[in-house]
Amino acid sequence: MEEILPQSKAINPDYVTDSTSDSPPISDGENSDNKENYKADETRKKKGKSTGIEDLEERESQKKFELEEKELIQQYELEKSKLEIERLRAENEMLKFRKNNE
Repeated sequence: MEEILPQSKAINPDYVTDSTSDSPPISDGENSDNKENYKADETRKKKGKSTGIEDLEERESQKKFELEEKELIQQYELEKSKLEIERLRAENEMLKFRKNNE
């Protein structure tokens, strides 16, 4: 190692370089930063995938809720219409009864 360092392009002894390489030297600190960044990127990607799945599940749940709500509103409107028809029939019967009694 002592023989390699004087031959290398490294100014800082923390750097390890290959004299045949044209790329700039990478320190141990930079290398560990790269590893941490890679791990952070992988974690972010995994979270992105799980978030995508969670978003799909949330959208599906929201759609189910909206469909159930729509169905309940339709049932309410149907019952309301039935009651209105029943009220109109009763009113009609009452008018017929009054007409017959005059």
